[in-house]
Amino acid sequence: MVHTDSKITLQLLQDKKKHTKLIEQIRTKVQEMKQREWRVEFRWIKAHAGHRGNEMGNNRRKKQQETRESRSVT
Repeated sequence: MVHTDSKITLQLLQDKKKHTKLIEQIRTKVQEMKQREWRVEFRWIKAHAGHRGNEMGNNRRKKQQETRESRSVT
């Protein structure tokens, strides 16, 4: 089960006409997992609602952004 707070990502994954590098990478990985008989499901969760994994991901992205910004200033 893959939880995401990104509705746009879920919409892009469902729309076979849409192709971006990241969406294609996700689709490829899902196909590989399904060939190994994994069951893969995506579910939307509300952002900033205390979901542990989601909060961890948000904190990681925030730290990465801060690192990028500090590098561009110097």
